[in-house]
Amino acid sequence: MSSNNEFLYKPMVIFPDLIEQPTWGGSYIVKYKGWENQPEYTGKKIGQSYELSGNVKLFVDNQKISINDFVVTNPEIILGKSVYKKFGKMPLLIKFTQALGNSFQLHIKPEIKHPHWQPKPESWYFFETGYVSCGIKPGIKTEDYKKTCIEIDKKMKNLSQLLTTKKVNLSEAISTSKILIKQLSPQQFVNVGMVKKETTIDLSSGGIHHSWEENTDICPNGNILYEVQLDVADIDCTIRSFDQGKINNDGRIRQLNIDDYFKFIDNDPEKNNFVQLVEKPKRNNIFNTKYYCLDKITVEEKITDFTNDSFVHLFAKDGGVDIITESGQVGLSKGHGCFLPASVNKYEIINRGKKPSVVLKTYINNY
Repeated sequence: MSSNNEFLYKPMVIFPDLIEQPTWGGSYIVKYKGWENQPEYTGKKIGQSYELSGNVKLFVDNQKISINDFVVTNPEIILGKSVYKKFGKMPLLIKFTQALGNSFQLHIKPEIKHPHWQPKPESWYFFETGYVSCGIKPGIKTEDYKKTCIEIDKKMKNLSQLLTTKKVNLSEAISTSKILIKQLSPQQFVNVGMVKKETTIDLSSGGIHHSWEENTDICPNGNILYEVQLDVADIDCTIRSFDQGKINNDGRIRQLNIDDYFKFIDNDPEKNNFVQLVEKPKRNNIFNTKYYCLDKITVEEKITDFTNDSFVHLFAKDGGVDIITESGQVGLSKGHGCFLPASVNKYEIINRGKKPSVVLKTYINNY
């Protein structure tokens, strides 16, 4: 990388990582980005696009380098002094997701210390109407809920064994699994419902059950959402109690953590209130937590904004914009994003079209 500091004051285009998910992805993300005619995505089901993480690439000094490699050159200046002091690295992961049939899961509360499980605050913003389970129903007996999860897991393990020893075929195993789930129905213990377009679910407090569900009438494309979260490896943070009866072609099933799920679940009825968990954004702020913030900025002509001692990620949700700083500029079409170091300080967002454009701004609030 060049020894000069010009890139500390420029916006930089992000090259997202698109993740193929053959069993639950689709074409929504690729079409949203205008990449449906690119050969590398033809016929592939994309489940997630990593829009921001330490591993996504920036175009710096005529080469693609990871954000982590860029940050290490001057971490306080790039991330912001307060952000670097608090996290010591690029802390966030942003996913643009098309998903359905997710496992029942939760994350521990941030204040809990555990030798293995780490907290992972996360929040969801729905681009389209979705269908989810979120929180446990009021008045349920958690011992009955746990018993059901254990029974399903036991029977799924038996089914897995029959498949791996070729005593049943895959079609028979899938059919048996569907009957089992319908009979025992773990959804009876949790809140299940529709999430309207432009609403949010904030799970940053931890301890709350959550899952994406399937409903072809309500969300034929699955759940389309923009996730902002702390970047923690799935194996270190995601505690599962039920995997929707999924079974791989080779007979393998997912390892669950039923005891820990029920150990760390928050039973407080107020915190499990589905109405409170699913909320409309407040004005231009979609969510504001002590870990991250997400704002929705509508740009009719031009606005001036500031980084305020935090790196900034900008994503063109609708329309197209130019991002201009004192040292450079980038253009963003719908579905694409850029990274601004904290050192940029002041920047402008200029609308390219006749209709207003919408930009999502992710940052860390240090006040």
